[in-house]
Order: sequence, then C-alpha cells, then structure tokens
Amino acid sequence: MEKWKQGARLPDKTIFCGHWHTSWGHSVLEKRGTECGEKADFSPFIHPGIIALDACTVVSRRVNCFVVNLRLSF
Repeated sequence: MEKWKQGARLPDKTIFCGHWHTSWGHSVLEKRGTECGEKADFSPFIHPGIIALDACTVVSRRVNCFVVNLRLSF
C-alpha cells in the first residue's frame, strides 16, 4: 500500500496484495480509523490500481475475499 501511494503501479492493471493489514492503509494513508483497536478498519483497501486484502485475521477474526469475474475468450 505504501509503494502504491508512492506511485508503484502498473498501467491498466490492478495489483492484489496481502501480507500487511489493511487497517494500516485506512488509518495512515486515508487518515480514518486507527491501525489497531476498536476503531481499526480491516475491510479491503481498494483504490484504482490496488486491492489489499490482509485483514490481520488473528486480531480481527475476519478473512477478506474479493470476487473476480473473468470472461475468457480464445
């Protein structure tokens, strides 16, 4: 999320990532909620070019999922 904010992006692509809890992105990058505690937001961090999913399950007791519908044509 931090690298995305700094401009690390792929043209016409969306990067799906995990490993770092989304509450960090919501609190630090969006300036809402807190990183930990009752006001932490562990929902997916979604912006143009990025979808971060790590819900810090051990703390939040949540698992974030994102459904992608692909239409493949050959």
